[in-house]
This record gives sequence, C-alpha cells and structure tokens, in this order.
Amino acid sequence: MGTAPAPQRDTVRVAVYGTARPDALAAGREAARAGGFELVGASDVDAAEGIASGRFAWAIGTCITGRGAALAIARARLGEAGVAWLAGPGRPADRDGIAAAAHSGARVFGIADTAVERAVPWLLAALAGARP
Repeated sequence: MGTAPAPQRDTVRVAVYGTARPDALAAGREAARAGGFELVGASDVDAAEGIASGRFAWAIGTCITGRGAALAIARARLGEAGVAWLAGPGRPADRDGIAAAAHSGARVFGIADTAVERAVPWLLAALAGARP
C-alpha cells in the first residue's frame, strides 16, 4: 500500500499588470507554481474590479516608481488600506517588508519596474503563507 497524495489547494488567481507585466509574469512563474497561484495578465482597471468582485485574490501592479500608476486605480477602487507600495526609488525591495505587507490585508501591491525580479517571487512566497 502506498501513501495517498497530499491534497491540492485550490489555485488562487493573482492579476499582474503594468509596464513590467511580462517581466513580472516571468519572475513569478516558479513561485506561483509552488504557492498554488495562477498569474493572469490584466489591465489596472480589470485587476481592481477583479479584486472587488472576487475574481482575483490579489494583484501586482508595476510602473516606474511602483507607486503611481501601479496603485492609482486600485487605490481609488479599494481605498488606501487595500494597497501597499513594496519597492521603488528610495525604497529597495526588502523581503521582511514584503512579507509584512502580504500579511497586512492589502490586496494590491505596487512594485517598481527595476525591482520586479526580486520582489515578485518574495511577494508570492509571502502570499502563499497568507492564504486561508
């Protein structure tokens, strides 16, 4: 008799949008697979509406600063508590800060284009620990 396979968690959808969307999707591929996430390319409006409707659990927005265009629509739709700025000019990607943001209740995370390669895998790993 063999052991039964471990139960699979349901796949959770995470929207990815912004100027570095292709890079963010590529950077997060392995962490998404490990955490049971499906990364979905979206627009900023689609991501914010998808969060509000429950179609997406979280969203990752990218722009030059990680703060302006990456978070503007989400901030307007979800409020300040619904967003977190993770990395940008003067704020390098920090694994502990990203983990804290992932557990803060924020649903949309802004990342500067230059920080995507580091920050996206760290964020997805932290979100995997924040899943219900």
